[in-house]
Amino acid sequence: MIKNEFHLRKRQASLDELNRRLKSLDSEKAGMGEYYEIQQEFLLSQIEEIGDEIKQYDAYRLGYANKIMCQNFGEISNMLITARIARGWSQDALAEKAGLHTQQIQKYEANDYMEVKFSTLAQIADALGIFYDFKAKVNLSDDAENDDFMLPDAFEKQFIISRCIEIAERGTILNICA
Repeated sequence: MIKNEFHLRKRQASLDELNRRLKSLDSEKAGMGEYYEIQQEFLLSQIEEIGDEIKQYDAYRLGYANKIMCQNFGEISNMLITARIARGWSQDALAEKAGLHTQQIQKYEANDYMEVKFSTLAQIADALGIFYDFKAKVNLSDDAENDDFMLPDAFEKQFIISRCIEIAERGTILNICA
């Protein structure tokens, strides 16, 4: 995933280099035999992959991210970055709105938000205007087949954190369901 303008420029340079290699390969086609087809297929797949990343980033920059869903904690990073891009915010702008330092946002995004406290994630989500609803499910059984075990209602309420924030500017709603 392209995370910022610097990364975009790097991916565009990689795309240009792959296209240059593909043209070069075409001029060396004679005598390459099977190797030509393998190289060509590899280059075309890389060109397609990077092209798709650039198109996705451009779509987000233009605000075409009306609803972004996140089903587990592993997807939070992409959701937060996508929300920032869709809002048209730089890392500096997000840091300012979240009350953090730009270097912190850069570090969090570079590490896919792997080393961030839950309270900081909530602070960033609030700054982005993200709607989120976290529900914790506790299985106290050692029985692997008992995956649907839920605490009784009285106890379950202690494990549910809910916060709703509507986004007025772009109408973007982002959900995290873990």
